[in-house]
Amino acid sequence: MNPTETKMINAEVVLIKSKVKNAKIFIVAFFAFVSIWFWFWNSQESPYSILNNSINIGLISFLLLLIYSISKKIITTKTDIKNQIKIIDELTVTNKYVDYGQKRGVRYFITLDSKVIKKYEVTENVFNDLNINDSVYIEYSKYANWILKIEQNGIDIENKQMIS
Repeated sequence: MNPTETKMINAEVVLIKSKVKNAKIFIVAFFAFVSIWFWFWNSQESPYSILNNSINIGLISFLLLLIYSISKKIITTKTDIKNQIKIIDELTVTNKYVDYGQKRGVRYFITLDSKVIKKYEVTENVFNDLNINDSVYIEYSKYANWILKIEQNGIDIENKQMIS
């Protein structure tokens, strides 16, 4: 199916606003965590000061990158809310894989035949139910690409734990 542009309904605009709110809450919580980390580790005499400084630099870099990427998406979201245009498309699952990350645990991804949304994190149940070459119906905002709806055979497969 070719991507089709259509007008968003008010419920979809509210959904985008709630996702933006969740992203802002995440940034504030992560910033608070990093601040507490700095306060705790820098107030102690540590024999591992080089390691401590390396971890601090890594956290600051990650925090700045995270703030930049989420801020960019939030700014682009203003255009979505102003224009209220969404894209409707039917995509094919081209691959699926499991990421055995050590810190975040096991994560399940599907890759889609799209230039805009190349991969999507799903739950384990959805991962097991989906097969390669299955069709996925998707609706997303035009500019910031917020997922509004993602279904397979009429069943909602959206990962509710995803922020953006």
